[in-house]
Amino acid sequence: MTLVFTNGVFDLLHVGHVRLLQFARAQGDRLVVAINSDASARRLKGPHRPIVPAHERAELLRALRCVDDVHIFADDTPELLIQRLRPHVLVKGPACRGTDIPGAAIVESIGGRVVIPDWPVEHSSTWTIDRIRQGADTLPRPMLQTLTIDGVNVMPSPRFSLTWVSAEAGPRPVLYDRGRRVTDAWSVHLDHEQPPDPWGRSA
Repeated sequence: MTLVFTNGVFDLLHVGHVRLLQFARAQGDRLVVAINSDASARRLKGPHRPIVPAHERAELLRALRCVDDVHIFADDTPELLIQRLRPHVLVKGPACRGTDIPGAAIVESIGGRVVIPDWPVEHSSTWTIDRIRQGADTLPRPMLQTLTIDGVNVMPSPRFSLTWVSAEAGPRPVLYDRGRRVTDAWSVHLDHEQPPDPWGRSA
């Protein structure tokens, strides 16, 4: 039996969470999800988070068909839980690409693998919460329409994905081709277009 593990705060469950969990479940036979306790989430996200308490977040996740078990962990990272469960696969969201993933070394040391889906980051609880707090319109965030790589336009597709890396001047975009980094942090220019207003209002 292949045990798959993923973790996160999972505050204000959204479609990005569901897609990641479905993807994770497809990597093996059993999916275990670990969520940050309320105190751990506050240390990670700030004093006003989480919005939804841990026991309710766990209940929501357990209700999903793709989730087999849920654990709440109190530490800043789930490394102790990973050490105990010894999963065969560790799945993290696309925002973690290019970062140091807690528990990855443990999984790889026992012959397991770390899997990150190759799609852009388009959903975030933090984005949603910020829009609500700012009284912003409930329209979707502007979606990435084209990438300009060294002067050549590239349309996003299942082949290409985008993530962000730290740089001295702030986070910068990096493009991946089927999971392989193909540009450095300074050669990608993003063009965004506001999606149509479903209520027909002008910008």
